[in-house]
Amino acid sequence: MPTSPNQRTKLLYLRKILLDKTDGQNPMTMPEIISALTTYDIHAERKSIYNDMEILRQFGLDIEAQRGRTTSYYIAQRQFELP
Repeated sequence: MPTSPNQRTKLLYLRKILLDKTDGQNPMTMPEIISALTTYDIHAERKSIYNDMEILRQFGLDIEAQRGRTTSYYIAQRQFELP
């Protein structure tokens, strides 16, 4: 259940953050994603973001995980609409 009015838009803001700020050369860690969401007054837990990213993947967003010392996430391929 959303705890603030902006919680309802968390999934949309997560999509925006990933599309605007990530690619194969610029992935974001989970703490960075959580911090970026707070700029929109959205407070999220790591587990809920994993669920949200799975929903976005099912919707067609190509979210990849880059594993290393820490795991980072990014948009691998972007779909562009031609006019």
